[in-house]
Amino acid sequence: MTTKKNSLKIFFNKNKRVIIISVKICIAIALLLFLANYLDFDNIQTSLENANLIYIIIAAILVIPNLFLQYYKWKIVCNSILDEYNRKKIFLSLFYGLTAGTSTPSRLGEYAGRAVVFPDRNFFEIVIATIVDKIFPLLTITFLGAISALVFLRIYYDVTAYIIVALTILILAVFIFIMIMINNRYFWGKIILTKLSKIKFLHKGISKIKIIQHLTLKDSIKISIISFLFYATFIIQFGLLVAAFTNQNDLLTYFWAGSLVMFSNTIVPQISFGELGFREGASVLFLGVMGSSEAAGFNASIFLFMLNLVLPAIIGLLLLIKKSNG
Repeated sequence: MTTKKNSLKIFFNKNKRVIIISVKICIAIALLLFLANYLDFDNIQTSLENANLIYIIIAAILVIPNLFLQYYKWKIVCNSILDEYNRKKIFLSLFYGLTAGTSTPSRLGEYAGRAVVFPDRNFFEIVIATIVDKIFPLLTITFLGAISALVFLRIYYDVTAYIIVALTILILAVFIFIMIMINNRYFWGKIILTKLSKIKFLHKGISKIKIIQHLTLKDSIKISIISFLFYATFIIQFGLLVAAFTNQNDLLTYFWAGSLVMFSNTIVPQISFGELGFREGASVLFLGVMGSSEAAGFNASIFLFMLNLVLPAIIGLLLLIKKSNG
């Protein structure tokens, strides 16, 4: 029995990555099949057949500014924190990260992927820089998504206005506090990092984290603006795709639904491949409550996945193959 357990353990350790990816894919397929059955496949097919191609093309074109914003944000972080100015390396780092992140839980592989082109740099510094790159859009999505969710609860579930206003003020206060702390170099340098670095076993790690102090207020403002534009690009894509599959032009409602979907995917831990199934489920839920086509929400989410995750991942994979062959 012990030998059998050890054999299984060895097999799992050797094939851990493949097993995890396989499980994530199975979960994604199961969720998608459940939703397709719930919505009726005929409704999904009809929505696809009657789609407005103009809206789909515009949404696809928006992938370009979407990727550029991600690149420009990462470039600012690399320039400021890593003192790295090689644009080619920064570009490749971003796409390698996107490829590695697609197939790993919570996109953790993105950290390793971004470090591939910086073999001479400390991996921990790349991780810190990536966290900084991600925290700004995360805060933007959480803040605006939470506000959207409160309005949603007020309109569709008649939650009292007093609770909505109180929670909105609280969320705003927390958001402002976090942004001040991120940009307060004195806070990081003199209060937190200096005190923690006095702890013997933390000293080495803290010395690496101190690179976050290189981020200037000007750069933080730039990254915040870029993060908002990235957020806006996403919800516009989602809104256009829903409009394409409904053949209706209630774009403000669809943008609102896109904000809610993005917020849901951010706060709920994802265990499926590329968040497949969860995003579609959120789209079906919110658009259904709003009185829009659930099938259109399902199709919009699938296309959004293909445009914003699969396409960049394929580009990154091709670049990795080229690197290996070169």
